Amino acid sequence: MSNHASRFDGDVALPSSVIERYFSRSSHGSGMVFDLTLELDGVVGPDPLRDAWVAVVAGHHRLFWRLTGSGKRQHWVPAPIDDAKCFHIVSLEPTTDPTSVPAPDVRQGVGACLLVSNNTDYPAIRFRFHHCACDGVGAARVIGEFFAQLHGQSISPSGGESPAHSPTDRRGETTFPDLRNTWQTIRGRNVRVSKDVVDPVAKESGDAPTAANPLRSVASDTWAFELEAELSGKLRIALRNHKIPLNDYAVAATAYAIAQVSPHCAAAGKYVMVMNPTQMRRWSNRRSSANHLGFAFVRRRHDELGIDADQTAASILDSVHQQIQAVRSLRIAGELAYGIGAVEKIPGSLRLVEQMGWFTPTASLTCLSSIRFSRRYGFVDGACVGDTPIRNVGMSAPLQAGGELAVTIWEMGGPIGWSLRFASPSPHCHRAAQLLAHSIEHFSRSIFTSTSLSDT
Repeated sequence: MSNHASRFDGDVALPSSVIERYFSRSSHGSGMVFDLTLELDGVVGPDPLRDAWVAVVAGHHRLFWRLTGSGKRQHWVPAPIDDAKCFHIVSLEPTTDPTSVPAPDVRQGVGACLLVSNNTDYPAIRFRFHHCACDGVGAARVIGEFFAQLHGQSISPSGGESPAHSPTDRRGETTFPDLRNTWQTIRGRNVRVSKDVVDPVAKESGDAPTAANPLRSVASDTWAFELEAELSGKLRIALRNHKIPLNDYAVAATAYAIAQVSPHCAAAGKYVMVMNPTQMRRWSNRRSSANHLGFAFVRRRHDELGIDADQTAASILDSVHQQIQAVRSLRIAGELAYGIGAVEKIPGSLRLVEQMGWFTPTASLTCLSSIRFSRRYGFVDGACVGDTPIRNVGMSAPLQAGGELAVTIWEMGGPIGWSLRFASPSPHCHRAAQLLAHSIEHFSRSIFTSTSLSDT
């Protein structure tokens, strides 16, 4: 048990939000745990890492308080920080099964944990977060605080909101449903990765086309790759000049790639649907690590994702960007939470919704562009953990109940990185990942054949 004093000692239990309750459902299995893995050039001593991690966790009550109760009567209950549950020394490998190593469990008062690999052949550290306790932007800020603490930097904690005011600050994040976003989730049928991508791939022979940079394993269910440095630089400049977020490009590239590897299931009523977590932070929440998420649903038929004489990669990107911009400007990304809040009052209703698959996308896309190896966090002579250089970065995004593919994109100033996490245990997922990576790279290059972006 840690002797580190929490900033929240003595506080009373807090109510949970709709999104927190949904993410805590057992139907997700281990899918709501997401990871950031840093592969290192050597093994790092665990003691400084443990001290820095526990100190940072103490500033974020959802990372160590317990979620108790059931249904709408779930609360965050104060609990002491337990070092043995939030910090672990393990032997990691690139193909480690994520279910075989310690993971967060909000019911046990562990919203996040840090794993340190003692495997000299694969030195690494892995941050693991439960989506119920923390969202992606929050995780980036927690990790930044960790490095600042480790490197002796003084930085204000990102916990930001006090527990006493947290429920009040988060009111108004959901709005009354607007059918422009809801209709995107329920009409027709969605392409399914296991049935429409992985299974057909298993029947193909010969080598799969690959991206310029080969895939590398991050875990047994996840592969990562980077775009070439020159392509990454051109994309970064073009997107900035046209005021298109990296997130919107990634949604378009993901939808295009899935359509390219599933042409056999194209039909008028069948769609590639990408679910995209959308930030709904207010200024008062800017330092919070808790969930401030809404969701955009981008749906396209196969013929709307093809590049031909009448349609370019840039026009596909612009179409997706305009839709996500509308979701942001109309503030309708919170309607899923509104709907969940309405139906969770009826016993068994959420289970029925999950079985119907109305909100189960072909893939989810998470963009993490807020992690930086900057001087603010003590990175003076390059990206290092202490004095040990960071060799590679890998991420695994959350997978909701019924979800089959979680895609992540990140940008830290160097090559743009991608990861593909599969729910299917099929040995053919690696080949599917190769095809998807190749198509993502092709879409990225094709953007510059369009007159609208070729001049950047």
